Amino acid sequence: MNLGSGTPNARTVMDVLLDKAGTAYFTNDEKDQFLDLAILEFITERYLMFEANQLVKDELSLCVKEVTATAAAGLIDLTASPFNTTDDKYWHLLSIEDSNKQNVKVMQWDDYTAVKNDPFNKPTYKNPVVLMLNNSTAQHLRIVGGDEAGTYTIRYLVIPTLPHADAIDDAASMCPEIPEVYHHQVIELAIRKILGNLEDPRQVVQATETKNYYQV
Repeated sequence: MNLGSGTPNARTVMDVLLDKAGTAYFTNDEKDQFLDLAILEFITERYLMFEANQLVKDELSLCVKEVTATAAAGLIDLTASPFNTTDDKYWHLLSIEDSNKQNVKVMQWDDYTAVKNDPFNKPTYKNPVVLMLNNSTAQHLRIVGGDEAGTYTIRYLVIPTLPHADAIDDAASMCPEIPEVYHHQVIELAIRKILGNLEDPRQVVQATETKNYYQV
């Protein structure tokens, strides 16, 4: 759905839904901010359910990127190319495989601390793990137990394009990282956020409908 002169566009659809609801007028800037929040929530909720079913994978299909990167002393820099380019920027890790197509387990630091000295569970060359390292300037994957100079295949979600951050009104689509067939769900989510902001009781009903949709 084009945000500019295209018809229909996200703002026009929002206007129709808001008019039917009899709510107050919202500027384009305000509508875009609600769309931003809806896009982020749409993707984040599905990221948390990514392995649940095929529908969720389809909804996030355009957000998923796969790249091959070589570790340097066991570190893979997620703030450098190919994870950080003009078009795409790393957001959430989905999976990582070594050169033998073996899955590398993603582990939390507290779990790693608990098993690193356990001879039966500690990471090994055949059973490596990956940890997240973050500081104020960079984000890395830390390979433990695997090939510290090896090549790894990494699947991740990119940061979505947000309408409010786009200076050009007639951008190609509302959010190119979400298939257009699902854009109406994002718009409905934005409307629910507006109704929630207005403390409208219809927001509760619509939220319940969405929850039931994914429990079918």
